Amino acid sequence: MNNMKVMSRLFLVIFVGLTFGKLFAQSGASQDIVVEKVGGLPVVKCEISYEEETILAHLIYDVSLNVPFRIHKASVGGLGLHPDHADGVKVDLDFGNGVDLLGIPIQALRDPLLVDHTKIYAAELNEIPVMGYVSPQAFSNNVIELDVSKGLLRLMGLASDEARNRELSYSLFDHGMVVDGEGVDGEPLSVVLSTSLQDSGLAPSLLKLAREKKKAPGVLLVGKPGKQDWSDEGEQGPLINWAARSAVRFEPFPDHWPKSVNGLIGADALCGATVTVWPKRKKVAIVPNQAPTFVQAEQDFFVALADGDREAVEKFIKSRARRRLLDDACLKLWDIALLDRTAGVEEMKGVLTLIADFYRPERRSETLLNLGDQLEGTRRKDKDELVEHALALAVRESGKAIERTAVHDVHVRIGRRSLAKNDLKTARKHLMSAAFGMPRDKECNFWLGEYYLKKGLLRRAWSRYFQVTLDEKITDPEDPFLLKALKRLKELNNDPTFRKDFSMVEAEEYMAGRMAKAEFHAQSRYRFMRKHHPHRVRMMELFVNPRAEKGGGMELAFQALEEFFEGEVIVVSYHTGGALATNAAKNRLKTYENSAAPLVTVDGEVKFSAAFGDGKKPGEDAILHYPQFREAALPEEAVEDSPWLIGGELDRSEEALKFVASVEGGEKGEGLKFVALLCERSVMDLQENGVFFHQFVVREALTPVEGVELSSVIGGKFEKEVKFADLRKKLGGQYLDSEQMYVVGFVQRESDSKILSATRIGFPQSE
Repeated sequence: MNNMKVMSRLFLVIFVGLTFGKLFAQSGASQDIVVEKVGGLPVVKCEISYEEETILAHLIYDVSLNVPFRIHKASVGGLGLHPDHADGVKVDLDFGNGVDLLGIPIQALRDPLLVDHTKIYAAELNEIPVMGYVSPQAFSNNVIELDVSKGLLRLMGLASDEARNRELSYSLFDHGMVVDGEGVDGEPLSVVLSTSLQDSGLAPSLLKLAREKKKAPGVLLVGKPGKQDWSDEGEQGPLINWAARSAVRFEPFPDHWPKSVNGLIGADALCGATVTVWPKRKKVAIVPNQAPTFVQAEQDFFVALADGDREAVEKFIKSRARRRLLDDACLKLWDIALLDRTAGVEEMKGVLTLIADFYRPERRSETLLNLGDQLEGTRRKDKDELVEHALALAVRESGKAIERTAVHDVHVRIGRRSLAKNDLKTARKHLMSAAFGMPRDKECNFWLGEYYLKKGLLRRAWSRYFQVTLDEKITDPEDPFLLKALKRLKELNNDPTFRKDFSMVEAEEYMAGRMAKAEFHAQSRYRFMRKHHPHRVRMMELFVNPRAEKGGGMELAFQALEEFFEGEVIVVSYHTGGALATNAAKNRLKTYENSAAPLVTVDGEVKFSAAFGDGKKPGEDAILHYPQFREAALPEEAVEDSPWLIGGELDRSEEALKFVASVEGGEKGEGLKFVALLCERSVMDLQENGVFFHQFVVREALTPVEGVELSSVIGGKFEKEVKFADLRKKLGGQYLDSEQMYVVGFVQRESDSKILSATRIGFPQSE
């Protein structure tokens, strides 16, 4: 029924015969109220009055409601009534044209449908809300005729003879008028008639019976054959124009409906009929507004479907007989053709072309793409040729689509197929066209990554795969394009040939402006504030599990400390969990007794043992952490003097790293330890839900984590060689960027863990 909104506004006509007095009963005089069809439901405008208060409202005409007037609880305040005390209060309804209903009791209930209807169709309702329902019961002794096609509510003294000849018994329950009649086989059946429910449906058994009897399942016979004026040859009546789509897609009725009910006639199915209700007599009649030929084309269509007659379905499509059935007919025709093993390539192309000509214009391109995808999953030998034809038609029709993504989707599909055929020139043309319109699209970026990979342009491939992880529309961690992009990134990150000329610092710079940045950065630099803060600490350590909920804010704050102090305060990060966790980090944490991550130490003293913020937005959490971290790094008094000076050299090669350290000053160094840590300036961590950069990460301890006796180093040298192949194996195959490796060496007092001296050796500088 969504397409009803774009059609010309249809109107309902409700004829109501009143017996207010002898004048109406004798003369047959009538009064009309305008009824509009809004969102598939009949709506009338009226004034609701109670004492001195009056509100303007829309009401849904509900032929099946078992009370005269129902109003949404939230609306009664406008009448000066309390929602919990409104039931039974009597109000006046003024529908215009002199039609007043006086002293109508209220039934007040919560009804979200009314609120939703008002929001969705506010423009059509001229911002006047739908507040409730009015039923035939409100008109007391009158006869009510609902004519969908003319848009009038008519109050009159007598119903037509045609309606009287077709009257049936009914019973009421909430939102359901159960009508007793008979089906296409002449057997008794019951259907629910409602004008406040949009959809229609028919029991599967009746659908099957209708097909067997060559009657359309979109046609339901309700009435006694002896009372009909039509012949028995497909024209028995009254015939109701059913909502064919809903009938085909029948769903079980709610549990509270009578078990004997075989179908539902909703408001959409009553567009072609007049519904007459005699409330006092509990009688109803449904009379078609047009001759039975109104549904003949539908009958032919459904019979053709039942028989699998492709030619007949094609004939129906080309006749353009029923706009609302054309889309279904096109898809059914495709299903029939796809199952027909004798259908050749030209026949299949003809079906695709027919769909491109007759399917709903704004959905043609999308539908053709879906059919092409369906073809790719078949074993047809000619599927490539057919997919190309579907894509060509999709290109032709993409300009008619409402969604701006239609042209983009076509270019992506053609680009993807061109890649599979190794036609890189065509692939680039279409994928770049798609990227121009939607640069963040995950599918387009992934296939561009594949294109650059084939071309050997690995940096560009890396960039495209990374951009897939930035697509904010990805909400499922199992999204196939996200998983494939992460797999490619992992392969590239651990590819020595690629990483030889591509560091993670470069990666961060390469993605500048494309990554979602933290809402935080260091405001200035320490060198400009030294005059006011002459004292600073030597070193700060962070123990964190990045996969824990609150780890991100602490890491960002530590990165800001590096930016602020520019190396004058050394910061290192130990990962105790996640992909970058090491035994060195876990064992180093144990040197601080009774401690667990997250933990921050300042010159060896534990200062922070809990994270701030809720962990949902690391950038905002960093704003909470950074001022406190910086304050801890800028004590009011000078730190303890230390005679120890640490020097050293770092020699890097592709295969190994050689570190030589020396410590000068002091005397024996009793009770002191020398600790050396191998760190990497920037590391990419590929997690199941995205890509994360980590800074100043400890990768290995070059000394035992508790250190070596300083006395063994004083006046001499500490030497260590690390072979990258061995360390990579120890770290589970992770790539180590030798150019980003450096060493942090420090002297720590064993008794109180105080760090007395610290330095960085071979720290890589950003260009």
